[in-house]
Amino acid sequence: MRNLRLTVRELQGLAENVAPLLVENIKKGGYSHVLAGHSTFGKTVIPRVAALLDSQQISDIIEVQSEDSK
Repeated sequence: MRNLRLTVRELQGLAENVAPLLVENIKKGGYSHVLAGHSTFGKTVIPRVAALLDSQQISDIIEVQSEDSK
């Protein structure tokens, strides 16, 4: 898994400005999943990112289980 790191300056921008930047980097990086912290900023940006990617957002995940999790 690769990490996408944004500068503090980019993250202090408005969600309307940051979402297209994230979408551009998500597409370039070929990411299949995008996670954000449970914060006001994350709750504002991720729905915009999902809409721009024509994808569905899943909110408030408590646990992720897979075949190899205990």
